[in-house]
Amino acid sequence: MEDCEMPSEFEKMNVSLDKKVYEGMKRRFGEDPSLLVVERVKYELDVIKKLDLAKVFLILWNIIRYATDKNIVVAVRGSIVGSMVAYCLGITKVDPTKYNLFFERFINPDRINSPYIGVNIEDERRDEIIKYLNAKYGKDSIKNINFLKPDILALKSLMAIKKTIEKVKDSYNINIDINKIPLDDKNTFNILCKGDTKGIFQLRSIARGILEMLEPKTLQEIIALIALYRPGPIEFIDEYIKRKQGTAPIICIHPIIDEILNETYGIILYQEQIMQIVVEVAGFSLPQSDIFRKELFKIESKIQEMYKFSFIKGAAEKKGIPTLKAEKIYDNLAIFAGYSFMKAHAVSCAIIAYQTAYLKANYPIEFNEAIKCYDKAIVKNPKNVEE
Repeated sequence: MEDCEMPSEFEKMNVSLDKKVYEGMKRRFGEDPSLLVVERVKYELDVIKKLDLAKVFLILWNIIRYATDKNIVVAVRGSIVGSMVAYCLGITKVDPTKYNLFFERFINPDRINSPYIGVNIEDERRDEIIKYLNAKYGKDSIKNINFLKPDILALKSLMAIKKTIEKVKDSYNINIDINKIPLDDKNTFNILCKGDTKGIFQLRSIARGILEMLEPKTLQEIIALIALYRPGPIEFIDEYIKRKQGTAPIICIHPIIDEILNETYGIILYQEQIMQIVVEVAGFSLPQSDIFRKELFKIESKIQEMYKFSFIKGAAEKKGIPTLKAEKIYDNLAIFAGYSFMKAHAVSCAIIAYQTAYLKANYPIEFNEAIKCYDKAIVKNPKNVEE
């Protein structure tokens, strides 16, 4: 018999990741997923394996799987929400193609750096997951993992969701799958339009008057509100509301850009919108568009000047846009680059916000009791709260 090399640990992890991802793709999209999904999964897997990140994704998959099996509250937020691989693995709950989210905002093969992954785990059982990971991978393998840091506000909301669901089950024998609730529930949007946001993740601090004027009716508008309600972008809230109401005009820039900015009424709110504009107007690749986005922040950068020239040249060659028009578009992008927010993060936050609002609107007694229970637990054990 000929000698054959045993597969390395690296190769084993790549094979294991492939298997889990393609199985997950069938669960998410059925036996005949679209070409867009198949090509995106293949591309992401190629990048992940090239950068030796298979182990990171497998660890994340194990965290989510173990937490789900043991009824431990866990949620993943941030740029990883733009990954189709993460969605197929069940690490995230959002199909990135539905929200124009890009993998390159999370992992850019042209700008190698360690991706940050925000994983929020139920305080009281966080050590349980770490113990499980130590046993499975060894302490040395996970001691430097930077994605097990808690976000207390998110944890409070996640615990409220968990406790509310338990109380609804006890009271009415109703099983709620929080990831399958309707995203167009009238009761939910009614309380948001009234500004009744006490206890609702990310929206509790937003002024009642803003919500009453905005009258959010879709998840997209909750996403936009989370992106807008920050220092800097907050100055565009009035304009956003007026454009939605039709009392202020939506300024047309170019048909391609107008289509990209349609959901935000012509205002650049998201980093991903800048990336998409650069790709579709000037022919940049998505990895290049992510670097372009970052360089827009820098003043008098040589790289920025190079990208500006490439943008203007690409806009002329690809779309026939005159130099002066292209310069105006570039300047507009540069202005909004400092204000724009990561849409992947806004989407993940908006979904938690909607879920808490849904439970508050439809099961107010149980929701309020759950909030009070968690507040009491924090008071009894304040060491769990990290400022």
